[in-house]
Amino acid sequence: MTSMTEALYNRILPLTGVYNVREFGGYPASGGRRVKPGLVYRSGDLDSLTSEDRTVMEGLGLKTIIDFRSGEERERSPDPDLASLVNRVWLPINAGNMTGIDKRKGPQSYRDIMLDLYRALVRDLIPEYRRFFAAVSDPLSPPLLFHCSAGKDRTGVAAALFLSALGVDRETIYSDYELSVPLLKERFRPLLEARPEFADIVAVKREYLEASFKTIDGEFGGMDSYLAERLKADSAALRALYTA
Repeated sequence: MTSMTEALYNRILPLTGVYNVREFGGYPASGGRRVKPGLVYRSGDLDSLTSEDRTVMEGLGLKTIIDFRSGEERERSPDPDLASLVNRVWLPINAGNMTGIDKRKGPQSYRDIMLDLYRALVRDLIPEYRRFFAAVSDPLSPPLLFHCSAGKDRTGVAAALFLSALGVDRETIYSDYELSVPLLKERFRPLLEARPEFADIVAVKREYLEASFKTIDGEFGGMDSYLAERLKADSAALRALYTA
């Protein structure tokens, strides 16, 4: 492995019952600083923790879980009760599911659906992501974890915005996003065996996240303006809290 690949894989939590759980510690941020370890985690569903997984999760000392899933998703896969938890923040983003997607698709390709989703997440979900930044900006929130169902789309955009606020460069953000590819391979295997045409829907592709960035740059005056004016994010305060 290259040193970059090793650095990426070292942040994956050693869990066997759930997928796509990792942290941001160590990423280079602005001003020669780095993201502090052990403060912010991202994941997919957490309802299938093994007893060993629960021990690992309890050891994180999580105070806050931020959940982007719909009410139906939460009911189907409830979050675990962890002894350290103080806050549960629910910010439902209904990104759709596989049920009836063929009827909604119309003339679009599945790839186009995903590109539109990533544009819509930053264009239409500003109130939800503003509340996300309000939650992560609270000094009493970390250690925290934010997640959706698979941990790749709603969570992927949240991660990209959060890391951007800390001054992490886009190549590193893309690498973090693409780390979901191997981590979700087994989760989506049964679906793809039954419906291989859904490959673009379950994929994690750089061009999807690029669609979010291009929307921010083209319609909102760039990332700094988007974060400050639309999401009311205080990047300086976030960097003081999460980097060293």
